[in-house]
Amino acid sequence: PSSQDAVTSDPIAGLQAAKPRDFVVFINVVDFCRDLLPHHHPEYFERWVYTVGHALILHSTRLPLVSGFYKLLSVCMTICTKVKYFKDLDTKMLSYSMDTESMDTEGRDRPSERQVCFTLFRKFVKEVLVRLKQYKDDLLASCLMLVLSLPHQIVQSEISTLVPALQTTFRLGLSYLPLAHAGLDALERWLVNLPRSSLEQHFPHILPCLDGYLRTAADTGSDASSDGFQTVSLTAVSSTRGKRKIPVKLLKAAAEGNQVQESDLVKARLRIVRFLG
Repeated sequence: PSSQDAVTSDPIAGLQAAKPRDFVVFINVVDFCRDLLPHHHPEYFERWVYTVGHALILHSTRLPLVSGFYKLLSVCMTICTKVKYFKDLDTKMLSYSMDTESMDTEGRDRPSERQVCFTLFRKFVKEVLVRLKQYKDDLLASCLMLVLSLPHQIVQSEISTLVPALQTTFRLGLSYLPLAHAGLDALERWLVNLPRSSLEQHFPHILPCLDGYLRTAADTGSDASSDGFQTVSLTAVSSTRGKRKIPVKLLKAAAEGNQVQESDLVKARLRIVRFLG
């Protein structure tokens, strides 16, 4: 029974795309958008924020187990941050009136559209925070990346509900370092843009999650050398005729893989130390 529970606890276990080729194309489009849109003239995307964001939220609501929609929404949120999309909004007033059905649409069209975007994204994030509690692997990481990419105006209104997601980020980041770096990016960005008091009150719940990265210093220092060199012995062979070939390529590949992992961990550790100051 326990093994069956372990299998069925994953909501996407056993699911397959109805049209695999189309899904592969969709994955490639997601990767293309992530590599292109936030880095090349993000200001061109500004007038499409509502149109694209609203469409992605509708698709994600209809197909909540497709991680690509969360990844594309992360791109949208990243661009919103870069172009300061919500800079001139009275977010406190919007947060206060969020529970009402109607919004004040007086004023120019573009600010009104930004108000709608702020409310729309904020409500959707609340849904995502509930969803990710039952997600795993890439689906969970995609939801966390969306939360971490939120503009600070939305974060400020939802900071208390985002703390558990940040804790999950650093817990999973120990085994997936890009997620840890994304969490540190978010913390550093929030510390700069949010009132210090609103963030510091949550430090007792956030900072202990960083301890695991600092405690791995001694472990990786002793294990990294052994992991790279255990499989191939470089000790001289007792007097035998001829030369014995050693698969140096395998050793080099293993060492390089360990060095990449080690360097990412060292970078994360140094960033944490700097953040703690």
